[in-house]
Amino acid sequence: MTNNVSVGYHASHEQFKPSQLLALVQQAEQAGFTHALSSDHFLPWSEAQAESGFAWSWLGAALQATNLEFGVVNAPGQRYHPTIIAQAVATLCEMFPQRFWLAAGSGQLLNEHITGNQWLPKVARNERLQESVTIMRALWAGDTVTQRGHITVQEAKLYTRPNYTPTVIGAAITPETAEWIGSWADGLITISKPTEELQEVVDAFRRGGGEGKPMYLKVQLSYDTTLEKARQGAHEQWKNNIFPSTLLAEVPTPAGFNGIMVAAALSFFAFTGFEDAIKLAEETKHPEKNIPRALFTASGIVILLYLVVVVAAISAVPFEKLAQVKSPLSLITETRYGRSGAIIIAVIALFSTSNSLLSNMLGASRVVYSMAKEKKIRLLAIILEKRQIPFMALILIAVLTGTLSLIGEIKTVGLIANFFVFITFLIVNTAVIYLRIKDKKTKRPFRIPGNISDIPVISVVAILLTLLLAVFAVYGLIQE
Repeated sequence: MTNNVSVGYHASHEQFKPSQLLALVQQAEQAGFTHALSSDHFLPWSEAQAESGFAWSWLGAALQATNLEFGVVNAPGQRYHPTIIAQAVATLCEMFPQRFWLAAGSGQLLNEHITGNQWLPKVARNERLQESVTIMRALWAGDTVTQRGHITVQEAKLYTRPNYTPTVIGAAITPETAEWIGSWADGLITISKPTEELQEVVDAFRRGGGEGKPMYLKVQLSYDTTLEKARQGAHEQWKNNIFPSTLLAEVPTPAGFNGIMVAAALSFFAFTGFEDAIKLAEETKHPEKNIPRALFTASGIVILLYLVVVVAAISAVPFEKLAQVKSPLSLITETRYGRSGAIIIAVIALFSTSNSLLSNMLGASRVVYSMAKEKKIRLLAIILEKRQIPFMALILIAVLTGTLSLIGEIKTVGLIANFFVFITFLIVNTAVIYLRIKDKKTKRPFRIPGNISDIPVISVVAILLTLLLAVFAVYGLIQE
């Protein structure tokens, strides 16, 4: 311990079996750690983690097996009735005085939805949390509690209590929650973030009444025998951490997090091809106005069609079952129309894929030809005079396409294709923004709202999101 700072080990029940986790906290103590923080999940964050032991059974064993001071992150109010948590905390504190504390938070739907009760909005969950803490403190004081509110309690009293009031630490990520927690919690626990943002959380906690109270910082680190293994482990186990806390609190199943990433990539990919409409510019009246309008109209129609497909899909087959198969449309048609339905879908998919492949190969060959002609790369600029076909460019694209097909794994091919689509969008959109700033005199018949000076905010946000999807595609390739 140095300057009142202690270093603890995070006991993640989502990652390790309880028996293995017990051995890990013993090793942590031998390595010099003085504290430990236990998670309390019913479900893991992802299917890759695939563990979720019962924290409260484990805590008794861990406190007995070590001399560490333990905390547990818990959400009283839905999955756990606060009277039961009050009893569990009182028992551990009586057995292991001054070595156990509770970190109370409003919870995530991932763990709490199992009761089937309504998932309350954040404001109501915060009210329920503070109400739960009030109930627990009254029980620890020896009171008999009866009340009606977010929580119903009828003549509850604890007969086994420690000779001190257990510590309740409040969990907060935002400055607003931290300030509120400062008014009633015995301390603060938050997560690592940039120093400036973290300072805002700390200042807010102190401003709300937390001055002089202890603070805990949870820092996510991945370590292994090599840097590559550490990075891979971080991605496999904790890639969901990129999502904001507001989203993390609202996803009901482990599969949901992976689904968000896959859906984002698929949604992006679904709209590729609209750029082919530019090829019609020479045959369109007033293309500078009509092409953008056509793009937005087509995008709106596609969104509506996808929504209809989604509603129809989950009406035919439960979404949990759809998430477990690689070909959900085939499952739906086979469920409704038998094996013949699945065959029809397969034929449609092959025809659609072939059509898209041919269209994109032809479009790509013409782009290569135009670039070769402009840069005077004679070999790629050769055309068949009769039909005006840029056959050398077409051969190059066909060879590249065939090479990709030899990879074998369709998922890998898809990730590679997605990555290059994302990079293309990044380069083109960045170039457009650059030209817009550099050449202000160019007439722009079509504009988008939400600009700051010469910077189109919506376009910049789209570029950043595309970059995120490109990074996700690279991670997918590495994982493959």
